[in-house]
Amino acid sequence: GTVDPLTAAFAALRDVAPQEACNLKLVMFDGRRRSQVVLANPKPAADGGLTCSGEYRRLEGFSAEEMAEKSRFPFTMTYAPLADGRMRVTEIAMDTIYGKGRLTRR
Repeated sequence: GTVDPLTAAFAALRDVAPQEACNLKLVMFDGRRRSQVVLANPKPAADGGLTCSGEYRRLEGFSAEEMAEKSRFPFTMTYAPLADGRMRVTEIAMDTIYGKGRLTRR
């Protein structure tokens, strides 16, 4: 019932039909730790795209110190429409242990 991190990244970042955008729940296992990624709550964006809420959550296999430091990492994922009607992830923004992070597709 789990996927590896690379499969999870592909599932989250692939181009999708509009009804599939912001609709993902995966449990990952990297050989040592279990974690979960959830995408939900699509909101329309000005450019015809969508922005959704996401969360990465540490589940098992993390040290007590890691869990005490932070176990939930909320983020937003932004999709833009493609000419063929599908949606493509263009940006992910999050707060990390080290500060704010932003991934932007070029």
